[in-house]
Parts: sequence; C-alpha cells; structure tokens
Amino acid sequence: MVYISSSTTAAVNPIASEPKLNIKELYSALVYKARHPEGFVAAIESSTIEHEHATGLTRRVVFKPGFMGKVEKQVVEEVVEFFPPTRVDFKVPATGMQVSNVISHEADKEDELYLTFSFDFPHPGITDREAQKDEVEAHQAEARKGGSKVVPHTIEVARQMKIDGEL
Repeated sequence: MVYISSSTTAAVNPIASEPKLNIKELYSALVYKARHPEGFVAAIESSTIEHEHATGLTRRVVFKPGFMGKVEKQVVEEVVEFFPPTRVDFKVPATGMQVSNVISHEADKEDELYLTFSFDFPHPGITDREAQKDEVEAHQAEARKGGSKVVPHTIEVARQMKIDGEL
C-alpha cells in the first residue's frame, strides 16, 4: 500500500485582510472546526462527538455522496488530537488517513502567520509507486486541488467568526 501525501499553506493575514487573526484566535477556530466541521469542509454533511478527553475527541462524520469518489454517503470515525497552540491532528483509524492543521509563523516574524494542512491518504490499490506513477500523480493533484480550497476557506471562516464575536 502506498500513502499519497500532500500539503497546502496559505498566509493567514495578507495585507488587505481584515480583521487580522492572532495565533490564539486561529487555534480556537481550529478547535471549533474539530467540533463543528460542517461549516469548514463542504464534503461533510454532519458530525457527532462520540467522546471527549483532555487532549482531543472522537467524532463520527457523515460525508456527502461523491466524497472520495463514493456514490453513497460515508460514515467515518475520526480521532482528533489537540496540540495547543499550533496543531490539530485528525486520524481515521479504519483507513490510516491522517490530516494535520498546523499554524506556523515566518522565521523571526511572530505576527506573520501561516496555516498548513497536510494530508496523508492510504491507497491500498497502489502497490508500486513507480509502476503506478500516473495514478499516484492523479491522486496527488486531486489532494492539492482540495487543499487549495479548504485552507483559505478555513481562514475565511475563522475571520468571519472573529467578526461575529465568536473568537
């Protein structure tokens, strides 16, 4: 089995963006996203928190038809771990899929924030990365396309949360 990895990074506070988000606000938005992902991820229809513990939670997520090429809805259990103030990890024990949401800053510039989502998708049907190079590249392109939408959208939702007084 081959894992396809991809990551996408976006600047959190470009010059024209208002209001600016600080690390605490952005991290709070990521924790909120873990508890209420529907407003952040278009493919998610609903979610339920099954269990919470000191450093995270386990949730059941219902994905809309069409997610990951599936015709029917998918119900997935995800384990979420919080690493304040910079990271939230999502893992799907049944498949091995992992997603990390990471807040970072530019070297020597604490106020220049970036948000990176890294994705690790297992593909059991791919057993030889070189022999199945075209298939691997197609999956990587799909992951990049998804990441290029979801990271800026997450920042936009966080900014709107701040405007609405929710952060």
